[in-house]
Amino acid sequence: MDKQDTKDKEFVAAPQYSIPETEFLVIEYPGYVKNNSKAYETLGGLDKISEPLVSLYCSDLELRFVPEDPFCNPLIGVLTNTTNLVLKLSRKVKKYKDGRIEELDPEKKWDIKALGSAKKTFRFRGIADYQYHFEQGDPIVNFINSAKKLDDDNSTSALLDEMINSKGTFPQIPIPFFFKVSQPLHYNYRDHSKVKESFIEKDGELIPHSTVLDLPEDYKNKIIKISFDAIDVPTESLTVYKELKNESAKKVLEIINKKFQDRPIWPRYELVKLLPEYTRKNFVFIRCLFAYYVHSGPWRDLWIRFGYDPRVHQEDYIYQQISTRNMYSEFITRRNKVLSNKGGIRNESSSEDDLAEKVKDIFKLDKTKAIEKQNKSNNLNSQNSIDSEEDVNSSDNDEDKETMNTKDSSSKKTDLSVNDVIDKVYEIYGIHYGNSQLCSIKIPRIQKLISNPSVLQDVCTKESGWLKPQVHTFLRNFVRSKLDSVIQSFPGIEKSQVFGYSSGIDSDINAYIL
Repeated sequence: MDKQDTKDKEFVAAPQYSIPETEFLVIEYPGYVKNNSKAYETLGGLDKISEPLVSLYCSDLELRFVPEDPFCNPLIGVLTNTTNLVLKLSRKVKKYKDGRIEELDPEKKWDIKALGSAKKTFRFRGIADYQYHFEQGDPIVNFINSAKKLDDDNSTSALLDEMINSKGTFPQIPIPFFFKVSQPLHYNYRDHSKVKESFIEKDGELIPHSTVLDLPEDYKNKIIKISFDAIDVPTESLTVYKELKNESAKKVLEIINKKFQDRPIWPRYELVKLLPEYTRKNFVFIRCLFAYYVHSGPWRDLWIRFGYDPRVHQEDYIYQQISTRNMYSEFITRRNKVLSNKGGIRNESSSEDDLAEKVKDIFKLDKTKAIEKQNKSNNLNSQNSIDSEEDVNSSDNDEDKETMNTKDSSSKKTDLSVNDVIDKVYEIYGIHYGNSQLCSIKIPRIQKLISNPSVLQDVCTKESGWLKPQVHTFLRNFVRSKLDSVIQSFPGIEKSQVFGYSSGIDSDINAYIL
């Protein structure tokens, strides 16, 4: 208790002062003011100063350092709201004629008094424009002065006639302003985090010196990126590997090594999901030790094991990605509407029908060849095989609907956000807007389609990979149609919110796949 009492005795409350309700208008004049009347004159007088306070259309104050010169470009002051205090500082001194000042109260030098608050302030933070000045005896200056005074003599008209009839005698009148930007452009300048500024001694003098701080080799992530057109694939990593001391990094190293041994091609998001959350910060460094990155072609945005080339192995078509964008988002809908008004977008309904016929022809040809080789039945023709497979596809369609209804019955009871709906669709079907790997798609009809050898071609191309071009285009349209129709079926997701109308392929999908 004694210590607490001593603390209370040592504590001294700060003095309290009342602030008067008087409001001041502050002008941050960009210069040393010796004469207030001349300062008011450069600002245009008290009427010009009070005009921004009264008028709704004028909020700037012009400062002309040479008021009598009509060609003097002003400096613009902006009226801003402030919450500042106006303080008066005074002290008692004795002044002598020779300039000496004697303090009368050395213990208490200054008296501080609050006079009021400054709610409005004019600030001249702008850029001063270039100036062009005429001489006082210049005819143009005389003409402007006489025009302002509205003289009755003929000096104004005579001077005007002389200026019009002369050729090259008078100088050209400059433009009203030279520089368009009146305010400085702030770009939040900061020092480079990897550069150290210091001084070094040279010949007895200190000279400024900049040093670039380089990371040690242990922490450099040297990602190898190649395109589809690259001749050779990387065989080893450029990242310097040393023994890891962190246990979480060792665990990530073990998981990533095992996954790339099981499968040569992985997307980044699939690998991240396999890692514990507390170890994911080490993934950026460790992934560079096992794989390289492809930024174009059918395996775009995928990580491929060092030394492995999917362009050589036809069975790697299963790792290709189907790129599906949200073609019915609000931004793209507005863009397409503008382009359609200009005649820049064609009707694609006929192209989709042609695509369906091409896919039909592919399967008809392959089916007839398989029937001839197997010699099943003479009465069995290609049309019967088509009908039977249509029945199978219709049953698959019913299974998809039942799966969706059973798995989404619980989700319809609660409100889901757009991100939750996208995650739910990816969990059920293995597709989402962006890139979807063929091996991750869980739609039975797609699985049945890509398992047929007739969808493959002999040459790997940049556009469709090992898949035939019409099959690749069909898969992309079908996945996009499936995404639109499924996501719109969720409660709380409006058509105009994120996802738009379905492309109409899903209703006739049985006619596409035979």
